[in-house]
Amino acid sequence: MKYVLNYQKFLEKFEILDSDEPDVKMAKEKMNSLQDQFTEFNQKKASIDDIYKDEKLTPEQVEEKLKQVIGLEEESPDRDRNPFLIEYSNICRLEKEVSNLQDQRTKDKLKIQEFQEELSLLDKEETKLLTKSNINDLNTKLAEKSKKILDMGKEIQQKKTELGQKMNQVQKDINEYTKKIQDEKQK
Repeated sequence: MKYVLNYQKFLEKFEILDSDEPDVKMAKEKMNSLQDQFTEFNQKKASIDDIYKDEKLTPEQVEEKLKQVIGLEEESPDRDRNPFLIEYSNICRLEKEVSNLQDQRTKDKLKIQEFQEELSLLDKEETKLLTKSNINDLNTKLAEKSKKILDMGKEIQQKKTELGQKMNQVQKDINEYTKKIQDEKQK
């Protein structure tokens, strides 16, 4: 019976009755809201992934598509945008930025190789100095991008952990609200 109740809480919404105590009524409303957010998160997570993986989209197009998936702003006073989707889209945005930085690093490495090949073919000392200067500038940019990628990687991991913890906490809240509702039904 315990498993049936746990399964039931994800299948149906709790009916809010006029006769419900204020605590039970609030617990049912919160439970229904959390269930809706979990369901919406699971349905739309793949859409957010697809938006950020599409290399053809400009940043403006990405924002437009995200607005379609997540919503532009609070839909109404009693219905907020899904906080899980918002946090997940921020994580995906950071991952996309890291991917772009890695692409830029690869291009910079190729430029350095080109300059080094060019350097070996040059005769004039002035041109050699200019080429060496370009190589040094690119190496500095490369180091900066590497550090930024590392920092962003740590931030992404932290945000993923926080999102997981938040979702686990919500799961605990769902269980708590279910227990409150069941206790009230037994009275």
